[in-house]
Amino acid sequence: MNFFWKSFSTTAGRIVATGCQFLTIVLVAAFLGAEAQGQFAFLILIPTLACTVLDFGLSHANLYLLGRDRFPPRTIFFGTLLWSAAWGAVVIILWQGRSLLGMPLDQIAFLRSFRDSPGLIHASIAATGLVMFFNTLLQSYLARDRVHVFNLFAVGRSGVLLVLVTVVLGFFHQGVGAAFGIWWGCLLAAVVALLLYESRSLQSGTVHLGAYFREALGYGGRLYFAGLAFLLMYRLDHFFVMHFRGSADLGRYHLATQVAETFLFITGPLYWLTIPRTAKKGEAFADRETPRTFRMVFWALVVAMLPLYGLFRILLAALAMRGYVVGEAASAFAWLLPGIVFLGVDQIISGDLAGRGRQIWNTIVASGMLLVNVALDLWWIPRYGVNGAAAATSFAYIAGCLITLGIFLHFSDATWRDLLILRREDLRLLRRRLSLSKLRERFLRNP
Repeated sequence: MNFFWKSFSTTAGRIVATGCQFLTIVLVAAFLGAEAQGQFAFLILIPTLACTVLDFGLSHANLYLLGRDRFPPRTIFFGTLLWSAAWGAVVIILWQGRSLLGMPLDQIAFLRSFRDSPGLIHASIAATGLVMFFNTLLQSYLARDRVHVFNLFAVGRSGVLLVLVTVVLGFFHQGVGAAFGIWWGCLLAAVVALLLYESRSLQSGTVHLGAYFREALGYGGRLYFAGLAFLLMYRLDHFFVMHFRGSADLGRYHLATQVAETFLFITGPLYWLTIPRTAKKGEAFADRETPRTFRMVFWALVVAMLPLYGLFRILLAALAMRGYVVGEAASAFAWLLPGIVFLGVDQIISGDLAGRGRQIWNTIVASGMLLVNVALDLWWIPRYGVNGAAAATSFAYIAGCLITLGIFLHFSDATWRDLLILRREDLRLLRRRLSLSKLRERFLRNP
């Protein structure tokens, strides 16, 4: 399967999966209100953030090593399983150590809303190892040309979650604890299904865990702080909003970020696919194809900004009819959009640099972006609320993307015109790829 069709298929799967996740958030907001929605989003955020802190670049390294054919999938699987299980256990032990030191939830500002339901926080912490294993292994299928498996598990988990949350909240009128319990159960079921699938699909052979961890952490360590900084920029502002403004404002801000990040449906898969493509086909190929991908995606996102804003306003109007207090969600969304566009296309260039083995530059830029974002968050969120958080995020994303582009131009033969000016050949290529005959051919080849 060529790069275009892998990107197309992965994007379609992510749209469906993330769409289901988004509808789940909307249902929680509609049935339980902004405060409960904020609590639900926060409980999911904790293990997601913990996984990125403890990943040490392993998810990126898996794609690179598979692209280079350095290790067989069997070694990648067992390495990922061991790493996830070990860190999941460490997180649980450290969290329990907190209670032994006499630090109740009331002493942590952004956890005070859970003082009457501490079990939810404990369950959120315990999900860390499961989330790490599921996300890291699932991403590796993109480098193994098993996009259908990636889509199956991503869509399946999100779809089941949406159906169960709809039933429990809509018909049985349960609260945020039940919604989060369903999320936890779907995650566990997806991990068990992955284990069963891998046990039947992997061939027997020697597992070289020592060599794997040396190479994976050696590569991933140079990219670790970039991935960490990017996720902290995605979600650290949520912690600040929770701390300074409370769970209701967090619910509104999370709703805005979830819709704005629909642009990342496209660019997220492109990042993961660009790493093994550049590593396998070389820099000369990437000098030609990465700018083409960048300029086509950039202008597609720019054109889509206004329709997406209109859809968000319609969503807010529908929620308001059910009594949801929308607050400043619309204006925060407008502040977020430009930054999300630049962040989206920045992922394409970051994937190219990682595939060239120059991932250290991603780390440098991402660290700078994070510092700027945190400084602006601490300055603007207490003054301007969710609008301040959105503006700080956009400013950091745009500045970081422009710097990354400058670095890419330094290491490649491309120019600014190559990145920004659409060409007739781009449109001809897109029309040819999406022609009915091509679609029919793809369907007949892979029904």
